[in-house]
Amino acid sequence: MNKLSALHQPDAPILVCEPSCATALAHDLPALLDDERLATHVGGRIEMIDAFLEKKLAESRIVFHWNQDVTSGDARNFVVHTHCHQKTMDGGHWTQKLLQRIPGSTVTDTNAGCCGMAGSFGYEKEHADLSKKIAGQRLLPFLAQSPEDSIIVSNGFSCRNQISELTTRTPMHSIQALRLFIQMPTP
Repeated sequence: MNKLSALHQPDAPILVCEPSCATALAHDLPALLDDERLATHVGGRIEMIDAFLEKKLAESRIVFHWNQDVTSGDARNFVVHTHCHQKTMDGGHWTQKLLQRIPGSTVTDTNAGCCGMAGSFGYEKEHADLSKKIAGQRLLPFLAQSPEDSIIVSNGFSCRNQISELTTRTPMHSIQALRLFIQMPTP
């Protein structure tokens, strides 16, 4: 932890891809460290990477250059399943705003509640049936009704695993989805 406090930019955000890691660092860290000031300082710097990028884009501090085929006007349908931890942080709206920047995009939230996986919960033998039942309440029916060409997005690792295992869909993290459409600089 001392290395985090000794960074050259001590107030720089600490970017996190996984929502459950972000909440653990931001909310659980103070209980785990003896140095409450350090824990609070570090916890206050935690930010989801999609939220960070969207804010910087909105401030015109960064610019994305889209692949040529993206600007051709083809519609892109994104279906976002927001991880429970991310719902508690920002409701998932940063993910949606970021994906809406992709030309021709339509972004729909599943509003499906929990996927049922909850970390390793759904992998545990005694919870597997309940996990699938939870997914089957709202998430799976929503995905079944979504167009086949929809790009399924979830920032939660456990959500992506649950979707992959219970459907024929291959979900991706919002940054993976974004990467499909931005032009990367050549070295």
